[in-house]
Amino acid sequence: MKQFVYLAGMPRSGSTLLLSILNQNPNIFASSSSPLCNMLYQSETLWKQQLALGANPNDDAVLRVLSSMIPEYYADKNQEIIIDKSFNWGLSENLELVHRFSPTTPKFIVMDRNWDSVVESVVCLFFANPQNKIVNENMVYPFNHDSIRNFITAEGNILWKCKISKENILNYYSSNSTVVEYERFCSEPDEVIHEIYKMLEIPYFLHWYTGIENSNLDNDSFWGIPKMHEIRTEVGHHGTLRIS
Repeated sequence: MKQFVYLAGMPRSGSTLLLSILNQNPNIFASSSSPLCNMLYQSETLWKQQLALGANPNDDAVLRVLSSMIPEYYADKNQEIIIDKSFNWGLSENLELVHRFSPTTPKFIVMDRNWDSVVESVVCLFFANPQNKIVNENMVYPFNHDSIRNFITAEGNILWKCKISKENILNYYSSNSTVVEYERFCSEPDEVIHEIYKMLEIPYFLHWYTGIENSNLDNDSFWGIPKMHEIRTEVGHHGTLRIS
């Protein structure tokens, strides 16, 4: 049976690099940006809005449909470990859904980085690509660093949600989560990877930290941010890999 793991937390914290390394293991499939979190939330919302269900309730059928979404989305994957990436898995409404509909006990990888560094990285990314589909010139005026920063950190907006997502997981699922702190990951990648394997309770795989190939499949040009998921090809102190 597949084990399902949910990656959440802060963007610009090395998630693409981490998942590219984990994807070196043939028993792990780590997704690129996934729509599954939002699909699950919106699907349940749509079911609740159906007038026909009010007249003729069928809770068991709805439960079967929603319970099938996560495993069916990854039905074509043969790997034992499936890691789904969506920074908002930890929002309260999504945590409740994953608790109910995850096929296995949910485990989480939580990306973290210094708040100011995350904000600055996101601001620079959007400012350098003013026509992007996430935060663009039509949403923020005047389109400058300060206005972008104020917008993305405001309550209910992008980085505010990511921060709440991270905090919720650490508050409610700390025993089933591993925190990946960006700076430590960059300097001690093998130690961090070992901690993830320990949480997953699977045999360790000997990863490599030079010549890293980017496994991300997103078409970044679609977002209007051509270099959004670029990664470094080397990380950590080379030649110090542990085999235990």
